[in-house]
Amino acid sequence: MNEPIIAHIDYAPAPGCSNSDTYGEICVKCNQCGRFNEPTQKKGEIIMCNTALAEEAKEQSASSQPSGGQPLKGQLASPQPPEGQPLHQRTTNEKALAQTLPQEAKDQLAAAIQGNQEIVKQPQQALSVPEAKKAILDLFKDKAPAIEQLPKIKIIHEAQMFQMPGELAVKEIRGCIIDQYKCNAYWEKRENEDEISPPLCKSYDSIKPAITSQKIQCEKGCALCPMNQFQKDEEENWFKMCKNMRRLFLMVGDFQLPLQLSCPPKSIPAFSDFSTDIMGAGWPYQAGNVKLTLDRETKGKAVYSILKIATTSIEQDIEACRKRLQVADQFETIIHEQDITFDDYIPNITGDSNE
Repeated sequence: MNEPIIAHIDYAPAPGCSNSDTYGEICVKCNQCGRFNEPTQKKGEIIMCNTALAEEAKEQSASSQPSGGQPLKGQLASPQPPEGQPLHQRTTNEKALAQTLPQEAKDQLAAAIQGNQEIVKQPQQALSVPEAKKAILDLFKDKAPAIEQLPKIKIIHEAQMFQMPGELAVKEIRGCIIDQYKCNAYWEKRENEDEISPPLCKSYDSIKPAITSQKIQCEKGCALCPMNQFQKDEEENWFKMCKNMRRLFLMVGDFQLPLQLSCPPKSIPAFSDFSTDIMGAGWPYQAGNVKLTLDRETKGKAVYSILKIATTSIEQDIEACRKRLQVADQFETIIHEQDITFDDYIPNITGDSNE
């Protein structure tokens, strides 16, 4: 008495549907109307067109043959598509079937095949190593990179050169700056300048000390920290115990990762001057194509290399700018979590690190 009622609910055909398989009652999900997947609507329409033309050609061929199925004298047999092969991949067979169609049907089939060739891609030749590398990188471009430290550019103060990742030394760097920020670090004075040690206190925004600091010097913030105040040395030179820096993150040449450059105190104004000029002209600094060089400056026996940033051109290609933004977004967390290490410290043999 209380037996369950089993019902099958399906879609009705879309208005104006031309697929005869629906019998005007039930949608067969051919997608030629695009209701299930709009981007593949053209593909569904082509499949239906090819199927209909192939069936029509088959019927015409069958009606023109004797009952035994053999072709009439002087008539070529119409090649049939292999069983099990998807209809939208039967390009060769469709061309053969077209020989038996009226001219109007031939034109329609040719158009369908042409459109189909844009969708069904033929096997490609093996990619070269650079092409394959780029294709694989593009495939995983939205995945968070599994790295903690970005490659670093170091300044060789005695030679006014940059030491690139891989130990290559260059006089200039060309690329673009995709991100930057100020940071501070305080190292205890030590007898051995070659001793490698992390900073005692550090800040990743030059405003407040990082909670990961070994020993925070001032809970009230960097501005009030006694280690971050100017004082005079024995020779009446002004300096700070806390090293103020600006980190720049650049896209350079064929490097796939952003490169980090820590600007020492005397080079901090270089980015400020560059950004003022380019942003004053109405462009974001990330749109600037830049050239980085180093000028020599001496003070007594100390030798400094002062960073200079020049805008060589403005990148006005929207796709190139979108790629820069994409890289900056992809590496944003890593960029702003780069630890301050001994690599950021410049020994006094090439100049006072905190001047």
